[in-house]
Amino acid sequence: MVKVVDPRPPAVGAGVGAALAAVASGWPHWQVHSIAAAITVLECGTTAAAGVLLATSRRTRRSGLLLLIAAFCWALTWLAAWDAGAGPLLGVFAQSFFFVSGSVGILYYPDGRLHGRPERWWAISAAIVLIGGQVALCLATAPSRYGFDDDIVWPWVFRSHAIETLTFAVVTTLTIALAASFAGVIWWRQRLLRGVERAMTLPVLAAVAVVGLLSAFVQTGAISGLDRQLDAYLVQGTLALALPLALLAVGLRRRWAEVAVADQLLQLTRPPSADRVRDAFRVVLRDPTLDVWFWVPRQGQYVDYAGRVVGPPSEDPERWRLDVETERAQRLAIVDVDADLRRHEGLVTSALLAGRRALENAQLQTEVQARIEQVRAAQMRLLQAEATERQRMERDLHDGAQQRLVALAMRLGAVEASVDDPETREQLREAREAATQALAELRAFARGIHPGQLTEEGLPAALESLAERLDLEVDLQVTDVRPSPGLERALYLALAEALTNAARHSGVDEVAVRVVVEGPMLVGEVKDAGGGGAKAKPNGGLAGIRDQARALGGDVEILSSAETGTAVRVRLPLD
Repeated sequence: MVKVVDPRPPAVGAGVGAALAAVASGWPHWQVHSIAAAITVLECGTTAAAGVLLATSRRTRRSGLLLLIAAFCWALTWLAAWDAGAGPLLGVFAQSFFFVSGSVGILYYPDGRLHGRPERWWAISAAIVLIGGQVALCLATAPSRYGFDDDIVWPWVFRSHAIETLTFAVVTTLTIALAASFAGVIWWRQRLLRGVERAMTLPVLAAVAVVGLLSAFVQTGAISGLDRQLDAYLVQGTLALALPLALLAVGLRRRWAEVAVADQLLQLTRPPSADRVRDAFRVVLRDPTLDVWFWVPRQGQYVDYAGRVVGPPSEDPERWRLDVETERAQRLAIVDVDADLRRHEGLVTSALLAGRRALENAQLQTEVQARIEQVRAAQMRLLQAEATERQRMERDLHDGAQQRLVALAMRLGAVEASVDDPETREQLREAREAATQALAELRAFARGIHPGQLTEEGLPAALESLAERLDLEVDLQVTDVRPSPGLERALYLALAEALTNAARHSGVDEVAVRVVVEGPMLVGEVKDAGGGGAKAKPNGGLAGIRDQARALGGDVEILSSAETGTAVRVRLPLD
């Protein structure tokens, strides 16, 4: 069994340790300035505690350790208050290490890595400017420039006023530029954030950017006296207090989100349905790409919110797929989310636990929907098979009986031309006309079985040919898509019925036909400017195409009035 260690006692211990270090380091100053002591103790203690809490997580361990180092560095910064021996020298370098470790620690937050070249180059530049710059200042400037006594331990090597002024100006300029670039890096970083990650990380990044900019301007000139130097430290420490407070606010917000997720899901899933459950999870977890696949025990496979079968999910490093089970440990669903949500496992777990009942209700709905989809799939297969068989029959009639009738009519015509007897010629003419009439009736019958033009030239040509036979002028707009033969034939028959209805009852000779793709649906519309009055009467043609469309998962909408004419709109699901 893995032993879980409560991180709170170590965090309290680290906070107390950093606070005591701050008290000891600045004791000469604290005896007079108690408020400054309280602010510094609070800053060091909270930063150290936040560092330990972050260090207990694998993803934020680097950030936590660097913040813990920053807390003790800030405590040691106050050694400058002794103004004797090596205390001030240790203090100014502790201040530099505080800003380097604190800022780089935040760049590592929350996933324990630096994001791209801008952050890596900034971290290197910070070490060079803040630590290397402090070395240059100690070598080229006098302690008195910082308000320290000249008798302290201080490696003042280059005792030249010109060098001192130049060095101070260069280091100050680089420090301000570094702070400004840090704000730029934070702005670049926040553009990469999204969803829950943005909500949880942006407050911390914003707080650090403001602290960095303001701290760089606090101490930009010569200090006249030790108290002024320590006051500058106090202002910087007060600004730095925003960092642990921002981390605390993020932690509270995270916990509140985990607590409030149950009520939020309950509100978003009323009334419950599979698509509402999926959308509710998307809102709660701030992941618009989230998807839910429900397990259907009777089929032994997963389906989506609409009951459509989905294949076994493949491995994807950019996704995080969570298996959800019922309270009886039975397979329920797979929730597919962005891999970045692994950093917020507590929130995701709370959401799944809170939404398990809604998932169970949605599973029942999707199981029924899956059965409907099976029926629709079977209907579509029958439709495809029927279309194939009708196409074969039409082809057999064309290649067989029609060709023989054509040959018979031609032979009768040839015999008729070679016979001189008027009575015999008249009989041959009647026989030839009867053969021609039979050929026309057979062709019409073959088109009824399956319009060959639909297969050979597509839907536009078949609709134009039908309108021509019905003596209708047609304004035809057909999208450039070729569905399966079964679906194409189903749409053609529906539009053919609507065209026939317009030719018989509208009283006009112009119609508009439009075929477009709208999302997952293939939509066909026949519109005329006639007198209206069209209805889907029982056992009528329009009622028949509506029933056929509904059996395939679509529908037929009939809009008819004396003012606007009639529009028959057929919607069928694409394959």
